[in-house]
Amino acid sequence: SGHFVQIDFSLLDAALGVAEEVLAQCVAALRIAPIGAPGRDLKQLVLADMGPLVGGLPVLAALCPALAYARLTVLLDRATACCQYLADVARCFEDRRQVVVDFSAKGALALLEALTAVAQWKQQPQTHDPTTTCLQRRLLLALRWAVAGNIGAEVRADLASGVEQLLRERLI
Repeated sequence: SGHFVQIDFSLLDAALGVAEEVLAQCVAALRIAPIGAPGRDLKQLVLADMGPLVGGLPVLAALCPALAYARLTVLLDRATACCQYLADVARCFEDRRQVVVDFSAKGALALLEALTAVAQWKQQPQTHDPTTTCLQRRLLLALRWAVAGNIGAEVRADLASGVEQLLRERLI
């Protein structure tokens, strides 16, 4: 029943790197889009160019806890950057639900789990570095975006409780 999954980390790094670059360019293009009909046309063109990356949030959210527990900082950095870019893409549209797939409750809770794992790195003095703070900030931004979505009041309360616990324990 328990299967071990082997991951080619160099391949995952390359894929996340390409996704991060594509998403960064898409966000840059969306931010300079003019107001009105020409801007709407440009936004739809950028969205079409994103292809399957538009639906990448659930996969990225599911990947983050495993990367955090394994302390694969570089890969987690790339994955959280992609999450942040996808949230930025959605903010460029009036109705974000038509653009980027919202986090599900499961995805939002996975991000909280990743945040908790990263926050626990601070308990070990040799692992505290600025990257940890950056990862926490990105995960919190993604969670903030998830809370504004359609995840339901109960999940929203669970997320708030989890973040509050981390604050109380001075881990974030």
